[in-house]
Amino acid sequence: MSTSLIADYIAGKVRRRNPDLSTVELNELYLHESQFVDTSDFVESRSLENLPKFLNQYFEPVLSASVKEKLVVVLSLSALRVCDVTRGLKAVKGGAIKLIKKNSTKYDETALKMKK
Repeated sequence: MSTSLIADYIAGKVRRRNPDLSTVELNELYLHESQFVDTSDFVESRSLENLPKFLNQYFEPVLSASVKEKLVVVLSLSALRVCDVTRGLKAVKGGAIKLIKKNSTKYDETALKMKK
């Protein structure tokens, strides 16, 4: 899908979930199409082995930016997949940390502070 179609799709979901909000309030919740990255031209298989290459290709400006907080968030539905993705991202500049429900909040806070 193009980035505009994805943004429209998510905007529709936001509207359906928040029927009582005004247009102004809904606009604050929408994601603009410029916040999405079109990755349809990535020709290699989408596997853990190619994940670092994928991130470096599409998110290199974020990863090498001179801003204080450099962050790419990868979401997963299962803790097992989070662990796999974390291992796959070891080759990416800056590495990765995993935040899973099983961990205590104190562990997650420590992991985030160590990455700064």
